[in-house]
Order: sequence, then C-alpha cells, then structure tokens
Amino acid sequence: MKNPFAMDSLLESGQDVSPVQTVRETDLYCAQERGDELLRLLSIVQAIILTIASAFLGRLLPMAAAAFVVCTVTLAATWLCPGTQRGRILAAVGMQLLSALYGLLGGGAPETVILFASGLLVLVVYRDPNLPVLAAPAFLLPYFGLAFYSAVAAPLPHAPSLPRFGLFAVFAGFHVYFCSALARLLASLTCSAAEARRVVGVREAELRVASLRVERAERAKSEFLANLSHEVRTPINGVLGMTRILSETRLTPEQRELTETLLRSTRALLEVMNEVLDFSRLEAGKMDLQQKTFRFQSPYDDVLELLGPMTEGKGIELLCELDSRIPLEVTGDVRRLRQVLLNLAGNALKFTESGHILIAVSIEEESDSSLLIRTDVVDTGPGFTAEDQSRFFQPFSQGNRELVRKHGGTGLGLAIAKRLTQMMGGEIGARSIAGRGARFWFTFRCGRVPGNETFLETSDLTGKRILILCRYSFASTIIASQLRQWGIQAFAAFHAEMAIGELVRSRQLNRPYDAVIVDGEAEGRPVTDSWLERLRKVQDIPAIVILPFGRMAGPQAGPECQAVLTKPLRVNQMLTAIRQCLGVLPVIVPEVPAEQAARVESGCILLVEDNTVNQRVASRMLEKLGYRFEVVPNGLRALESVRSTSYLAILMDCQMPEMDGFEATAEIRKLERNGERVPIIAMTALAMNGDRERCLAAGMDDYISKPVHVEELHTVLTRWIEATRKVRKKAAGADSA
Repeated sequence: MKNPFAMDSLLESGQDVSPVQTVRETDLYCAQERGDELLRLLSIVQAIILTIASAFLGRLLPMAAAAFVVCTVTLAATWLCPGTQRGRILAAVGMQLLSALYGLLGGGAPETVILFASGLLVLVVYRDPNLPVLAAPAFLLPYFGLAFYSAVAAPLPHAPSLPRFGLFAVFAGFHVYFCSALARLLASLTCSAAEARRVVGVREAELRVASLRVERAERAKSEFLANLSHEVRTPINGVLGMTRILSETRLTPEQRELTETLLRSTRALLEVMNEVLDFSRLEAGKMDLQQKTFRFQSPYDDVLELLGPMTEGKGIELLCELDSRIPLEVTGDVRRLRQVLLNLAGNALKFTESGHILIAVSIEEESDSSLLIRTDVVDTGPGFTAEDQSRFFQPFSQGNRELVRKHGGTGLGLAIAKRLTQMMGGEIGARSIAGRGARFWFTFRCGRVPGNETFLETSDLTGKRILILCRYSFASTIIASQLRQWGIQAFAAFHAEMAIGELVRSRQLNRPYDAVIVDGEAEGRPVTDSWLERLRKVQDIPAIVILPFGRMAGPQAGPECQAVLTKPLRVNQMLTAIRQCLGVLPVIVPEVPAEQAARVESGCILLVEDNTVNQRVASRMLEKLGYRFEVVPNGLRALESVRSTSYLAILMDCQMPEMDGFEATAEIRKLERNGERVPIIAMTALAMNGDRERCLAAGMDDYISKPVHVEELHTVLTRWIEATRKVRKKAAGADSA
C-alpha cells in the first residue's frame, strides 16, 4: 500500500514538508505497518484460543461470537486504515478487548492481569505513547464491571473484590505509564535513526555531486591539456624545424648568432611547456609508468650526449661512473628515468661555472626480482643553504633568488622529479655546504629481466695496466675508479711529469703499462705538442686520446694514437676504445655508405600533414635524409593516394580536417591485402599520457611527438623500412618457390 508520508504523497497533498519530516514520518510509518502485521497475527491466534477455551468451559456461543466480532474489528482496522491513528486505536482497543474476554471467561482470576500487561507491551511496537492510555479502559471497564457485579449482585468464585480491583488499577496505571514511556523512547530512537540516515543520505548525495563535478573538471582539464599540448607543439615544431633548416644554410656571423639565440629560446619555451604539462598530468593522476625492458646505460648516455655541448663552453668536466654489478638490461620506465636524470644534471650544469659534474650510479638494495638503484649528481657549483633546500621540491618554488634571477626556470623541475621518483618506488634528496658544491640524489626501483640477465663482460681486461692523465685531476680519479671495477690496474696521474715518472718506475719494476689514456688538452696544450713524443721515448705504448666534445680525430693525433674518445665519456665508448687499443677488439673503420642514392631509388614516403609550416619542416628533413616523398593535407587524400601508389612508409598526423589520422589509418588497414602492411608512423603534436597507446591501438606502427628531430625521424624510418623490406622479400621468395 502507498506510504502516505512518502515525499510524492506529501507533495501531492500540498503540504509544506521538510526532508527531516519526510524521513522521520516514513520510518514511523514503516514501524507501524510492522505493528499492524503483528496485531493481525496475534488477534487471530487469540480468537482461536479463546474459542477453544470457551468450548471447553461450555460457553462457546457467546464467547466465540464476541471473539469473532472483536477480531474482525481489529483486522478491519489494520487492513483498512494502515498507518493511521484511527486504525491504531481500533486495533489497540480490540487487542485489550480480547484480553478482557479471557478475563471474563476465567471469572476474573488474578492471573488474567498478565494478559493486560502483555497486551499493552505489544502496543509498544507502534511507537505511539497515546495508545496504552487509550487502550487500557477496554480491559479495565469489563474487569471493573465483573468486580462490581460480584460485590453487589452475585459473588463469583474467581472475581476480584473491589479493593483488589483498586490495587489492580494502581498497577494498571503504572504499567500504562511504563508502556507509554517505552513507546515514546522507541519513537525518539526511530526519529534519531531517521535523522542520521537523512544526514548520511544528504552527505552521500553531496559526495556524488562533488564526485561528478570533480570528474567533469578532470575531464575538462584533460581535454584542455591535450588541446593545449597539440596547439602549442604544432607551432613550436614549425619554429624549431625552420630554425634548424636556417642554421644549416650559409649565414653571416650576426645571422648565425641570431639563429642560435632563436633555437635556444624555442627549446626553452618547449621545456617550460613540457614541465607545466607534466606537472598538470601528475596533479590530475593521469601519468602512468610504462614498464619496458631497456639497456640500463642508455638513459645515462643520452643525458651525457645532450649536455655535452653545453659543458664545452664552460670548460666543465661531465663525468659518469656506473656500478659494474648492474645488469645490462632491466625493466622500468626509461623515459621517466631519463627525465629525472636530465633535470638534476641540467640543474647542476646550469649553476656550475667551473669544475666538474659527476653522475655516480650504484646499487643500494637488490633482491631476486628487482634492484634499488641510487644515482648521485655531484657538482662544484655554489651549493645552497638549508633554507634553500626546504623549498627545492615544492611546486613553483626555487632556492637562491639571485641565482634564479640569473638562470631562470619555472620551479617545477624538482617537484616533478620528486613525484616521478616516488612513482618509480624511490625517493629524492639533496645536501650541500654553501659555497662548496651540491649533491642531489634519487633512487628508483627497476626489475630484473627474468631468465635473460647479463652483465658487462670484462674478464678479458683483468690484470691489464693502464695509465691515465687528464688536465683535470678529478677526471683522472673517476676514470681510474671505473677501470678498476673492470679488473684493470689503473693509475691516475695529475700532471705530465707524474705520468712520465710512473712509466719509468713501472719499467724498472718490469711491470710496464699496457696503454695510456691521455686528455687531448692535457697541461692546457693540444696533443700536437711533443707530449706523446716524450712518452714514446720512455715506453712504446699504445695511446687513447680524449678529445673535447665535437672534435674529430685527425692526423694531428699521430701514429701513437690507437683510439679516440670524445667528451663526455660514456662507459661503452670507453670500454670499446680500451679493447681496440689493447688489440682485444679489431679497429673498425666505417665506410660512408651510399644511402642517399639507394633511398631515392627504393621508393617513396607519404607525408600526411595539414599544417603548411610543418609540411615544409618535414619535407626538408626527408630531403636531408635522401627520401623521395609526397605530401597530402588530410586523411581523405592519403586514402586516395594509398589506393593508387605503394609507399615505403606513411608519416601520419592525427588531428586533421575532413578525415583525421586515426580514421585514415583504419581505412588504410582495410585496403591491405596478401599480408602486405605499410608502416604508418604517427607524427603528431598529441603528446599526452595515453596518446601513444591510442595511436598504436588505431593500427599505427610507431609514434613520434612534435617537435620532431631529424635524428629520431631517421632512426624510426630506417627501422621500419628495413623491417618491411625483409618481410616483403621473404614473402616474394615464398611465392616464387
């Protein structure tokens, strides 16, 4: 039956109600409905028992008729007027009349008082304090009539006397009060529970609304960041690409200086944008780690190569020392590792004017399945105070104000690095003494490659003796330390006389050195001076020459030079040079391949790009790499071209008019037959977390984010074109067979 206190009913009735009233009345109504059900059951049971008892005592007809009438009234009240006060009163009176009939049947025996008490207690389920007061007379009046009749007319054997009735009336009054109080307490508890449920319901509704608002805000934020990334990267790609092309033309010194300034400014803008976007993704929880197997040394080598050109102008030594116990391959997010490392090393380079920067890598903890790697970035810069340190890892906060004004920055780099290291299962920190350099460190957890764990093999170098001489003594020390990890007996000399003396002493002890590593600018002089000639007079020893960044080995290195290293030194580069110098590994002289002509003859690349500036940038890159290519402005035109021409590869932008890159890729895949699959490489300004996966899921084979670097484009194209050629050649051989 419909709840008259439900919100809809109350609104239909035109009453002015509150949510509190609605919830309270609804709960009371439900409780009273349960009371109606209980009274219906009890009245039926009592009527049946009363009929059986009256038949046993020989009073069947009058008692059965009375019980039937009372039971019918009770049932009618609970059925026809549920949840109303009128229905409750009729049901309560009927319950007490049935109890009174029991008393009359027993002649008013004292034990019938129990029926009165139990009847009132049953009424408590209604939680109405008025019911016991209204229902009690239905029992007391017949009971008083029985006592009065027995006292005045004809004494009955079990009928109570008038004094006893008076005593019972006192008991009845107390019991009525007790049951009313109990009903009032239950009603209060019901209302309190209803209020608590109402509050919980309101809070849940508020939380649902707040959650929906947060979801909408996060969705809007993600869409905004994706659009911002695309809209900003597209023009930056054009500016960077055209500026690089301009820098490769013949320019006057003034024009070249302006071009280099433009390049630096554009890169700085891109760096700021990347930091803001990364921080926003971290704040929104939209950044996930991509766990893949990678060569452990690769991110460190990448950072050294990136920062190498900047160290040369300052005269700073950039050094790296890797723990040889670290496996060659591990699993983790190499991109985020590179980002944290580049941030710390870049900061060190920014604030260091002279001296050195050391990147030291070691194992802090290890287990059967993972490694906790610690990386320290140590510099000889100005250092920082404890007050500066407290602000380092807070967003938009930086240390020394004067240095910040000089070098700039968003104040987000270290905050991002902290979040990323925490995501990689590590932590980050710093310590320094003002004026004496700084040490920034971070740890990260990487996984072992199960069943395929390999380490750097250096057993062929064990026991070899190498002398090291660098213009910067600290560099000699670090190189010697790295060599000792490989089992090499290394001696670090800090000046030429010390090196010559050590060579003489070793010959006298009949323990000559197998090779010498010498800085190409040792003692501040180039190698073309007489240093190597003086060296040969002491001992005919193979030499490895270290040249500054960007310098190539030439005839001036002399016949004594068996191998050349360029700064900053990388572990694999140094290991290969030592082996070549010692004759363990043959020297490979690379030949310049005629790649350009081969590419022109081999086929054509389809460039799908709607932005005219980016079309020109990509076209110049492809020309530089020696590829023939065609350009179309959208996916629809690309689809038409693919129907008529076979391409080596397709460079596909994603956001274009008429037909975007995702839809075009899906349509191209439908056209492919006989297992032939043209490589489709996304070349897009979409650089948010998940964009790469979205491109691959659409059927593309690889992904390059803008701004595009010619080296990256060359690597990706070479890899996919060669793989496609092998597949097609194998298929052609199978068909001919």
